[in-house]
Order: sequence, then C-alpha cells, then structure tokens
Amino acid sequence: ALSGNTSLRIEFPTPAKLGIDPILDPREIFTGYYIEITLLHGQTQLLNGELATIEVIYPEEDRDGLLDGTTLPEDILHLKYYNPGTERFEELLSSDADGPDNTILATTDHLSIFALVAETPLAPLSILTPSLPAAFVGTPYAETLSAAGGEGPYAWSLLSGTLPSGLSLVGDP
Repeated sequence: ALSGNTSLRIEFPTPAKLGIDPILDPREIFTGYYIEITLLHGQTQLLNGELATIEVIYPEEDRDGLLDGTTLPEDILHLKYYNPGTERFEELLSSDADGPDNTILATTDHLSIFALVAETPLAPLSILTPSLPAAFVGTPYAETLSAAGGEGPYAWSLLSGTLPSGLSLVGDP
C-alpha cells in the first residue's frame, strides 16, 4: 500500500494549528477532536486499492453513553476526513462506533486529516398530506403534497395504477 519505506506520523492538532475552519452540515457537530495521519515521504493515497483501518479510542470513562465532557451520545459519533476542496467533513468508506469498547473503527483509502464528528439522526419521515380532496371532471384541480423529517429533497411517485386522464404529478426540479 506504500510507495516505499517511510515513517507514519500521527498528531492530534487543534483547528487553529491546522489553520482550517470546516463548514458543518446542519446535522454535524464537531467534537473538538482532530487526528492528522501522514507519511513522512508525502504519500497520501494508498496504492493498488489497499485500505487502512483506523481505530480511535474516544473518552467515555464514566460509562454514561456520552462522549466525555459533552451531551453527545456515542452512537452518533463518526470518523470523517476533512476535504480541503469543499472545506467540509466527508464520509470515509466506513465508520462504526463500538460503545462497549469506546472506539470508532473506520476504513479509508487515504491518509489525511480526520475528525471525530457527531451526526444527529434524521427526524422520522412524516407525510403531511394524508389524503387528497375529491376531484371533479371539468373543474381545475391542484393539491400540494408535503412531508417533513427524513432527508429531502422528497420525490413523489405513483406506486401502482395510473392517474385519471388529465391529471399528472408535477414537481419542482
């Protein structure tokens, strides 16, 4: 996976030391933990499709199910990498919290700056238009379909059958 002999360097820098200010998605909460993993000879991408597993032990000494010093449940913790092109945290190939061991196991194909990020769960999807009012031949008809929660944008489709002649689903692109 490496292009030659080198040394692995692992550092736990502060955002100020890194000189970055990531843009957080609305559901992301930065925990304050960065990990910078580099190879001293400069290689960042692992070769030949090889993958690396990163195991991070996070502080949870009081065993209350929360990241110590926060109100963040450990089951919403993820290891993500910082993408300097988008200035956002991006998903790794995998990232799974193991509460009993206070660890996050993540799989990556590159080395870079990683961060422990909490991602709040989506609200359950709720259809706010439970039924449509009656339609009558020769009378104009329009009805807005709406939903909340889940992850938008929403897409509406007809599951079976066909709409009556002259009716169609029209949406915002």
